[in-house]
Amino acid sequence: MSRLARIFAWIGRIGVVLLVWLAIILLFQFIVMPLYTRQGREVEVPDVRGRLLSDARAVYGPRGFRLVVDDERFDAALPPGTVVDQFPPPGGATKRGRRIHVAVSVGPPFAVVPDLRGEKREEALFALQRSGLTADSILYDFSDSLYEGLVLRQRPEPGDTISPGDTVRVVVSLGPRPARVVVPDLLGLPEEQAKYLALKAGLAVAPVEYDRYVKEKNGVVVYQRPPQHTETAFGDSVHLVVNRK
Repeated sequence: MSRLARIFAWIGRIGVVLLVWLAIILLFQFIVMPLYTRQGREVEVPDVRGRLLSDARAVYGPRGFRLVVDDERFDAALPPGTVVDQFPPPGGATKRGRRIHVAVSVGPPFAVVPDLRGEKREEALFALQRSGLTADSILYDFSDSLYEGLVLRQRPEPGDTISPGDTVRVVVSLGPRPARVVVPDLLGLPEEQAKYLALKAGLAVAPVEYDRYVKEKNGVVVYQRPPQHTETAFGDSVHLVVNRK
């Protein structure tokens, strides 16, 4: 075989090898890869927000999507196990076999009622604040077992779960019940403070009357009966007149 013929034969063999490699590349690119990555088979992403997670899986499964829960959120409007959000967003097109990431509701947030019994009044209020709760009202009652100023009862009970921002009713001890009490001086005090001191002294507060006194501060007690510093029976009523301009 001549030298020229050998050269052409060598070139031909190289050409065949190149054609084979090109065919392999084209086969991999347009047949194998699409089968592996599902390219060219994009479908619309369904909207599963507001549906239970089990329903969302039933929707995505036949479409070739894989559902991934990667976030949980408090939501007062949606029950636990409901899809709150998803990515990619609904309505867009994506390839089969891709992951759809969803956030699922765990229901409304809740707060655990702390145990306030035996705590000082100020410490109990601070404990409620730390728990995201507030005092609905602070009542007072006598107790032979708890010193004055300590929490005697509460409602809801310790350990109950309620919504953040809800209120807790607190009853604070006034100490042992006395037989007779001294009427405190309530003149010039704001209405709420006067009521508190009267209750603390063991007196009931009669319905408050309001009158207009130009020379006195607005909202303060301008008259009380019985007079201050006198003795009366425990549980007797004190009558107050409050200035209202």
